Amino acid sequence: MSYEAVESGLLTLIRGLSNYSATNADRGDYRILAAGNTRAVVVNPGSIISRDVIALPRRVSTEWELLIELFIPFTGEVSTAASAIRVDRQELLDHLDKYPTLNGVANVVHAFVVGGSDPEIWAGESSNYWKQTLSMRVTENINTAIAE
Repeated sequence: MSYEAVESGLLTLIRGLSNYSATNADRGDYRILAAGNTRAVVVNPGSIISRDVIALPRRVSTEWELLIELFIPFTGEVSTAASAIRVDRQELLDHLDKYPTLNGVANVVHAFVVGGSDPEIWAGESSNYWKQTLSMRVTENINTAIAE
C-alpha cells in the first residue's frame, strides 16, 4: 500500500459524483482550470501527520493528509461564488462521509475530512477562481517485513 493508492481511491470517489470526471478532477494538474469548467477539484498530497508501530512483529500505522482543492469560477460577485462553493463543498462532504475507507481501499481503516481553509480568490492563467482547500486525514495500517 502507498500514499498513491490512497490518493487514487479518493479521486475515484470524487469522480463518482455526477458533477466530476477526468475533465475536471485530477491529481496535482491545474491545467484542468484552463478548460473552462464550471467547477473543478485538484487533489494534492499534504503532510504525513504521524507514523507509529502499533503491533509486533511490525504493523505500521500511517496517518496521511490529502488536500482537496475545490475551485468555482469567480465571476465578480462574491455572493454568487460563495453560494456555489457552499453547495459543491457540501456535496463533496456528504459523498465522502459515506465511504470511511475510501470505498474499501486496501489497508485504509479511516478517512475523514477534518477541516478546510477559508475560501479565497485564486488567480489562474486564463481566469480567476474561488478556491477552498479541504483537509482529509486517512489512517492506513500495513504489515511490513523486518530486514535485519
